[in-house]
Amino acid sequence: MVIWKNPIIDPAKSMTEQREEGIRENCIKVLTGEPELDEVSFCREEKKAEAENSKLKEKDENTCITKEVRKEIGMAFKNLLTDKRRKYTVGKHRVGRLNAERPKFVFRCVPERLASVVGKLRAEQKAAVCSIGFGQLLEMKCGHLKRKLCDWLLQRVNTARSVLCVNGWELEQSAQNFGQIMGISDGGMHVELDGDKNQVSGYVKRFEATSRGINIKKLVEIVSISSRDDDEFKVAFSLFALYAALCPPGGVHISSEFLFSLTDVETIKSGNWASFCFGRLMDGITRYKEEKLSYVGGCLLYLQVYMLSAQFFFYLFDRYFLQKLDV
Repeated sequence: MVIWKNPIIDPAKSMTEQREEGIRENCIKVLTGEPELDEVSFCREEKKAEAENSKLKEKDENTCITKEVRKEIGMAFKNLLTDKRRKYTVGKHRVGRLNAERPKFVFRCVPERLASVVGKLRAEQKAAVCSIGFGQLLEMKCGHLKRKLCDWLLQRVNTARSVLCVNGWELEQSAQNFGQIMGISDGGMHVELDGDKNQVSGYVKRFEATSRGINIKKLVEIVSISSRDDDEFKVAFSLFALYAALCPPGGVHISSEFLFSLTDVETIKSGNWASFCFGRLMDGITRYKEEKLSYVGGCLLYLQVYMLSAQFFFYLFDRYFLQKLDV
């Protein structure tokens, strides 16, 4: 057990400086294992530091653990060997989770951001969204994706056969299922990603597109701040919806190639968006597995919602149908 030592009094330093220095030394000793902590978690020791800080504040209201002290403690923690860092995985404190097992992949599917933006739209803007075929997205109310659940699902998707294998069941995946869950459909027109660049040059300039694509921050700015419901708003919202939910890429930019299918706002609703987005999801999962990528492209929200709806079906099947059959 760590014994918190009182700082050595130095006449040349103020009482506040001496107390902060003492706290710093104690915390660093905890992190570096002097004395040895065995199974005592770092989160408990950090709480002790906070308790010590509170006691000092009672004596001197100006005493606190400054940002510099915290930074020094954090650097000491980062420099620990892996074996020692594993000791601090006990508890639910944020520091205790640093080395906990977690899926090592990144995804850009952020439906909570789309829901946040949609909640701020005016009635005229919502009507504009409905006119381009994305009206069902206005009803989306969900939070962060569950990373561990997504990882579990990714391991069970057979992209070659388009099935999700769960508990011996093979659940068929298709563009039709994708459209029903995500609220989009196939209108009959192919989603074009190529064409005459002069036709989209105006949007490329207004959206400040680069060789990497259009930055999501720019789209959020246009959609959130704009009070209009014109063609520019419709195109910007479509790009943002594709980025945040329907067809998320691997980075923070969405390709400006989508503009070839969005410039004519009258035909946006006619695009085969369900088939396109479902295909991108399957391609993203395939690349993630085969190329050992650190990110997953595509709508992982679809997989999560599909799994939850399938679970509900299994529950009903077991609860009612099997009982009636006396199985």
